[in-house]
Amino acid sequence: ITESLTDAQIKWLAFWLAPDLSLDFLSRVIALRYKSQVSQFLYNRAHSLAILFAPQAPLLLGKDFLDVAQGATIGLLVKKAYQLQIDENITDMRTLKKRCLSS
Repeated sequence: ITESLTDAQIKWLAFWLAPDLSLDFLSRVIALRYKSQVSQFLYNRAHSLAILFAPQAPLLLGKDFLDVAQGATIGLLVKKAYQLQIDENITDMRTLKKRCLSS
């Protein structure tokens, strides 16, 4: 199972668990319950991705789209940007905004 988990899947897991749980907590529960290598893999990957205690912060916020959109469209763009950020591992704000507006 550990070989089939992508970084994006682990990032989404951190997002879905937040704010009530973290990948640190989940990896500890897995270790207590199953004593498997999955726990160590999850802990190590989350640590290296800097999402052990909280999900990845969005690079773009609503204010970043005020020059190109209004109202509810801004919310849709922010959501789309965060999805692209995680799924495509985009780390540059300009690249992310350009990618978000072009697709």
